[in-house]
Amino acid sequence: VLTGAIDDVVLPPGVSGFDALTMFHVIEHLDSPQRALHQARSLLRPGGVVMIETPTVDCLWFRVAPRRWRQLIPDHYFFFSRATLEALLRRCDFQPVSFAKVGRQVSLRFLADRLRRSGVPLAAGLAGGVRTLGLGDRTVRVSPGDIMQVVAIAR
Repeated sequence: VLTGAIDDVVLPPGVSGFDALTMFHVIEHLDSPQRALHQARSLLRPGGVVMIETPTVDCLWFRVAPRRWRQLIPDHYFFFSRATLEALLRRCDFQPVSFAKVGRQVSLRFLADRLRRSGVPLAAGLAGGVRTLGLGDRTVRVSPGDIMQVVAIAR
């Protein structure tokens, strides 16, 4: 297993290509997602797999309140729909094979704070209740539908 910036990764001696490469919440931060995917393709053997997780504009939150969308932050330079990410992968010699919207485990403290920051009515009261009851460290699974995971095979 190697970790690092895509531009810094080199194949070890005697290795013709990696079997898998992951980009979890990376591609939206890069100055050139296309260049990074071409680099990823050069590092993978044919049949190797890339898994990308990134925000998606294919969600209710983006359609209803795009200016208040939680993913709209200064260091997110690119946003993708399923169609645009899959098209980019194909241009970089990958074949997309699976797509899913994913969620994650979060603490009730984190969830209440995010709801409050988003302007959800009564969220401040929820945060107070979580704190009063000592439930801040309890976790729940949330899936707001604005994170996608795409798996593609190197051709």
